[in-house]
Amino acid sequence: MLTQCLEMELWFKKSLPFKQKNVTNIITELKNMIFSNAIGIPLVAIIQGFVGMLGYWIFGIQEFVLMGVFTAISSVIPLVGTMIVFIPLMLLQLSIGNIYQGIGVGLWGLLIIGSMDNVARLFLQKKLADVHPLITLFGAFIGLNMFGFLGIIFGPLILSIFLLFVRIYIDEFGIADADQLDKNKL
Repeated sequence: MLTQCLEMELWFKKSLPFKQKNVTNIITELKNMIFSNAIGIPLVAIIQGFVGMLGYWIFGIQEFVLMGVFTAISSVIPLVGTMIVFIPLMLLQLSIGNIYQGIGVGLWGLLIIGSMDNVARLFLQKKLADVHPLITLFGAFIGLNMFGFLGIIFGPLILSIFLLFVRIYIDEFGIADADQLDKNKL
């Protein structure tokens, strides 16, 4: 798929048993979804890592660059993501007596880093491929279960492809209205 993508695209055009309009739609949406996931997920991670690093620097964390890198890496994990980094860091600061730094890191993580995930992911996924955020969330959970860590990228892609094929199926074969079904029964 990586080395012979043009040949694969030609094969799709010749082999898929759909209207040409739908084959073109499949190829275009696949390209957009792959680009969106391949670019969007790492870009959101980098943004969150940078925002985390900035906050850690502001609140006097000695290894703020390392913690920013850890924040970026952990941001791809659904739901808990960056909390894996900033909550233990907050607890560490509180336990060594740095009360204001601990509270600051905790609030920065919850309010700024957490919000940045939602804002950046929503903006990038919508901008790159018009992917709904719930597809990304549910797809990541499904993908983690099926493929492990790489499922974070492949899960949303597979779920998006499934929904694309449902739309293509409806376009190809149509769904009868309830009124038509009632008339056919009479």
